[in-house]
Amino acid sequence: MKKTLFFCILFSSLGFSQQVLKRITQASSYTEVEFFVLRNGASSGNVLGSNSFDTFLSSLYGSVKLYDNQYIYEGVVTLGDYTTIAPTAVCNGTFLVSSSRADFIPSFSNSFNVNNPIVLPVTIDTNNYRELAQGTNVDLLYTRLKIAKVLLPNYDPVPTGTWITVSSREGVDAVTDQVVVPSKRLGFRFDGTDWVLQTTDWLNVPLDVLQDVCDLLSNPAFGSLESSISIAPNPSKNFITIQNKANADGNFEYQIIDITGRIITNGKSVFNENINTESLSNGNYIIKISNENNEVAFKKFIKI
Repeated sequence: MKKTLFFCILFSSLGFSQQVLKRITQASSYTEVEFFVLRNGASSGNVLGSNSFDTFLSSLYGSVKLYDNQYIYEGVVTLGDYTTIAPTAVCNGTFLVSSSRADFIPSFSNSFNVNNPIVLPVTIDTNNYRELAQGTNVDLLYTRLKIAKVLLPNYDPVPTGTWITVSSREGVDAVTDQVVVPSKRLGFRFDGTDWVLQTTDWLNVPLDVLQDVCDLLSNPAFGSLESSISIAPNPSKNFITIQNKANADGNFEYQIIDITGRIITNGKSVFNENINTESLSNGNYIIKISNENNEVAFKKFIKI
């Protein structure tokens, strides 16, 4: 993969950059926790760089542990159906899926008291994302956990004071087979309404402090091109125009990419001039735009 420029990223002792980011969303019936394990750090347009994860050796899911002030419950994970999903935007970064999504529903069993199990629905799905038009190389290991606020099968509320810890996936380098991103733990305590993020677990062991994914990926140092351009018309039939409100007549290079990540065409153009799309088959595409300041942006469009 082509190496690009980005700042404010954590670097390992080998010179590679990687970071684990989070996003937490409170809904009425569940708390959603998302982990973003980035192999090459973070930038506004994508996860860019020359390093990738080995998806066969990287962990498929993180661990889940529940504690009800008396017993610790381990998550027993059952693999669900596979589904394929479309190119996905994360904040202002756009990623392509390189493998199908796996859905899990752990059921908790108590090894100390098997006659008193606790059943808390935790839905987990995992994705592997790759940089646009870069083959099967994986740059982002993603995990989403939806932690319910009621217990099954009787739908009673989760007891106040119950704890849960969840962890991110571990990534393995595609070249060296070394673990490059240790799993990170986040912990939550139920306050009667929400699962509230904690700084330590129930044993007072410190939990990880992770940056929010949108805070980092929305860094203005990377996001200026992404936010200033638009495509018209969209959907398009014969041509598209890349409009730039910040630099109306600047030059740029482009690649038009189909939903499989294959580069269909490329070239050079000027903002607000037409790019011919007559030869494209009908469908969804992404155009990668690189301006004279080495900024990169990705935009979706539909050819009809």
